Order: sequence, then structure tokens, then C-alpha cells
Amino acid sequence: MRSAQESAQLDADVLNRLKSFKGVSTLRKAALNMMVKMIDDSELEDLKEKFREIDEDGTGMIKANELANVLRKRDLNMSNKEVQDLIDEIDYHGNGMINYTEFLAATVSINKFMSEDRLRAIFSQFDTNNNGFITEENIYLAMEKMGHNIS
Repeated sequence: MRSAQESAQLDADVLNRLKSFKGVSTLRKAALNMMVKMIDDSELEDLKEKFREIDEDGTGMIKANELANVLRKRDLNMSNKEVQDLIDEIDYHGNGMINYTEFLAATVSINKFMSEDRLRAIFSQFDTNNNGFITEENIYLAMEKMGHNIS
């Protein structure tokens, strides 16, 4: 069981990571979304709990009003536009909400979970012709396969 101080620190870390996700490239978002799918659920228990706290209605999606409520409770007031901008930055799938995988991609500590095996697995998703290199064409094809048309 975590102490109140540890819980407060996790809250602050999660909210800071959400806010710092601004400007992350589509390619990095794709790689992070792949990485978090490789992590065992037991390793993510704290973040799963935080997701459930924000997802007030239990739909598995964080909506702007739910995120705004949590920010307000933590005295981190943001305008509705700022909250929506934050959602839009994290929302990799473009549905106007944050799902669990997107939340994890934005909040997980990359240094804690990145391993050579995971990095190789992510690399192989982008190395579409299996030649050991990633080209612009590889990235385009991999992103298209994931449902993202990029230029």
C-alpha cells in the first residue's frame, strides 16, 4: 500500500507527463503505443489505478470534462480549451478522448520499461521490408498499416 505522499507524487508525475506530451510526433506516439502494449499489466498497476480515477464514468475513455475535474481537484486549473488541446495531443486515434493505451503512452516512464527486446520489436514494426533499415517509405507503410495517413 502506498503512502499518501507517494500517491500525491504519482498524481503529480502523471499529470506532468500528460502535460509534457504536447508536441510529440505521430511517429513517437505510434512507437510509444506499441511499447505499452508489450508491458505486462502487473507492471502498470499504479497507472491503471490513475486511469480509473480519471475515467469517472468507467467507460474506458477519458473525456475532456473528466480530465478537467481531476485537474481542478488537484488545483491545476486549465481552461476548457487547454484541456481539449491536451486531449487532442494525447489522442493518437483521433476520437476526441484518451483510451487506456494512449494514456499509458503519455504517462509511462520510458526509461523504466524500454528494453532492447522491446526496442527491436518496435523497430521491426517499422522495418516493413525486413532489411535492417527504416526508410521514409517504411514509415509511411507502417503508419498506413496502423490507420494513419501521413505525408
